[in-house]
Amino acid sequence: MGGRVELSMLDSVNKLRSKGCRCGTDTMIPVKALTWNNYLSDAAKAHAVDMYNNNYFDHISPSGTSPIQRAIAAGYIGQYIGENIGKGYGNIGDVMRAWKNSEDHCKAMMDPLYIEIGAYSYNGYWVQEFGH
Repeated sequence: MGGRVELSMLDSVNKLRSKGCRCGTDTMIPVKALTWNNYLSDAAKAHAVDMYNNNYFDHISPSGTSPIQRAIAAGYIGQYIGENIGKGYGNIGDVMRAWKNSEDHCKAMMDPLYIEIGAYSYNGYWVQEFGH
């Protein structure tokens, strides 16, 4: 299992999922809690560190790797991957508010298709990886 920040991220996402919320104009009903996945966490860590070290902010790395490719490289064997990224937030509360206020990021956190999460924060870069 991840460190304190990662565990807090799991808790924050699961609290949102347990209550439901509005994502843009859509009402999202409560959905099942996610479980932690170390492979997804490793993929999140690799992407956060890579974005920081190579000074970019995107779902596709400068070398062309996508979220699913990074998850597979980290050992994840699921079929579906979703990813939220954030930059410049000082704490989980701030990045979670930003993601919740962004319709697409919010819907990723609330998507019932996803059953697992891995997350990582590195020098102001935040990554959530969702999988099934």
